[in-house]
Amino acid sequence: MSYSEVETGAWEVRWRQGGKNKSQRVASKLEAQELDAEKKRAKKSKFATTEYPRQTFKKLSEDVWDRRYAGLMPRTREDYVRYLDKIIGPHLNGYYLEELTPDILEDWLTTISRTTGSETVRKCVTLLRSILDWGVKWNRLPSNPAAHLEKPKKLPTPELVPLAPVDIWRLANLLRTTGDEQSAVLTEILGFAGLRPEEAHALTWGHVRDRTLRVEQRVSRGVVYPGTKNGKPRDVFMLAPLAKDLAKYKMRSGRPSDSSLIFPRFDGRCWQQHDVDNWRKRTFGAAAMAIGFTETRTRRVEGRTEHFEAASITPYHLRHSFASLLLHEGKPAIYVAKQLGHSMQVLDDTYGHLIANLGDICSAEQAVKEAQIEAVAA
Repeated sequence: MSYSEVETGAWEVRWRQGGKNKSQRVASKLEAQELDAEKKRAKKSKFATTEYPRQTFKKLSEDVWDRRYAGLMPRTREDYVRYLDKIIGPHLNGYYLEELTPDILEDWLTTISRTTGSETVRKCVTLLRSILDWGVKWNRLPSNPAAHLEKPKKLPTPELVPLAPVDIWRLANLLRTTGDEQSAVLTEILGFAGLRPEEAHALTWGHVRDRTLRVEQRVSRGVVYPGTKNGKPRDVFMLAPLAKDLAKYKMRSGRPSDSSLIFPRFDGRCWQQHDVDNWRKRTFGAAAMAIGFTETRTRRVEGRTEHFEAASITPYHLRHSFASLLLHEGKPAIYVAKQLGHSMQVLDDTYGHLIANLGDICSAEQAVKEAQIEAVAA
């Protein structure tokens, strides 16, 4: 902040506010001094307890990244980089922390909401709040100016329609007929044990017990990390048909050691992200389309809209089928949640409609056995 005489009988006071240079002209030096002092008092009172009143948002976000986000999973880090580089940073990096008023952040939210999907906006607001919360904890801000921001309402998730066991067997059998035993068994583990794909890719033969699978690690971007999504290992009960096929697959794999991955790449290592993407689209997706799971989608190519056929299911859909099997068997909700690695709240949010509309209670294992016979007969 400063003031100066710009012409005879006119004084100008200059200060910075909202990331922009501001100025106001007054008629005398005394008025200029009073206005300048007023702006300084306002700034000083606002940041009387902070040690870093002139730090930019960019510097704070870099400090938070180095100190708090270094241990995040690679995919999460990639998302955060994209949000900071493309959505948050271009608007806020140049502001000093004292300039980040609720009004400025409200304008930012309005601006990005015009061109960004609501789910991405929700994640960006959450990330911004987190960064500014650390600024408060580190005594660089007196309070979080983003605390008031209202995130867009989460869109209702379409009700899950689990695949029937017979369809999972049809997928696995089709993959076997192409000579791809690994993909067939992977499909069975996703559908009849309910593992997340990243958990299945991290399984070793040492995780296979007589009738259970020990789930305690996951793969991200080609690297195996300890722990599951919720941080808790779990033991998943294997249905008899799955246990039998897994044992056969082990024999055909040459009796690998306990440390060997169940689903390795051609070089024995865990899948890279491009391996996962290619398998989902070219192998699993092609098999899904071959048995009738298709939908019409659109895309823009050279300025025109094209329609194309794509698979209407993904490997993750198979996990929902396992949940449905356990619920229809009448297993307690707490048991189902533990088998899936969910909290009770997530279980209710995701599968509440299945729980409310259960049909005839039947054994999951018997249902899978009967479906296997039906799939072979078909």
